[in-house]
Amino acid sequence: MKIRTGFVSNSSSSYFICDVCGADYCTNDADLYDASMVSCENNHCFCEHHFDNLFSKEAVLEYLKKKISKERMSKWATEKSISRLENTYKEISEIPDNEFRFSVVENKYRIELRYVYPAKYCPLCQFKKVKKGDALLYLLKRDNTTLEQITEEIRNKLGTYDNFKKYILTTEEEK
Repeated sequence: MKIRTGFVSNSSSSYFICDVCGADYCTNDADLYDASMVSCENNHCFCEHHFDNLFSKEAVLEYLKKKISKERMSKWATEKSISRLENTYKEISEIPDNEFRFSVVENKYRIELRYVYPAKYCPLCQFKKVKKGDALLYLLKRDNTTLEQITEEIRNKLGTYDNFKKYILTTEEEK
């Protein structure tokens, strides 16, 4: 069985898996908005309900700063497109914090923040949450070992998957 994470698509169906809780969303022709999920610059995908103030004014302005910078470096950019982004940045920055509503800003300015959420605010990029696979990579590096060495150790020490499950579920006091 193939396990996929983040955004998975095959022309007619879309499948999203939250890197925080593992919740999934699958349907035809869906996008992150339909799934109520967000994807950061590093392609972490997560449910928007996990975090308060996910689409803050600060995150929107950070996104626009990066977009303006990329636009200035693009050989396809026009002065008009750059000016439009700069005006959008100015208008949003002038919205009082207590009046800021992302849904209004998202629709009015067509901001697609949920597809390139700044890593600076991503809970996974900031290690407020850690994916199991990333934790494993860290432990392998920290302990200067390989998955093959660990597999061999488990096989030699426990022998079967049933013994492995019992070992994992056993607390320190029970040993």
